[in-house]
Amino acid sequence: MSPVEHAVFLEPLRTFIEERHLDGRATLADDAPLLEWGVIDSLALADLMAFIEERFALSVPLAAITPENFRTLETIAKMLSLLADDAAGDAA
Repeated sequence: MSPVEHAVFLEPLRTFIEERHLDGRATLADDAPLLEWGVIDSLALADLMAFIEERFALSVPLAAITPENFRTLETIAKMLSLLADDAAGDAA
């Protein structure tokens, strides 16, 4: 099975965060520092985790909830790509 490209996660994540947590007032670049700018705080993280589970059917393990993995849209998408690859491998 081919690896899941992280690009498939970028736009849905961007749209969700921009609409839900920025009220559509800003557009986020792939490398925008979400934690540094306060876009993702503890409440937004919980909301984002629920979105990830619902939209992508992926559960982010507690060990993966780190500042490094949630720093930017790019790092979140890469983490989800790895989780999706693991899930696909487990299902095979």
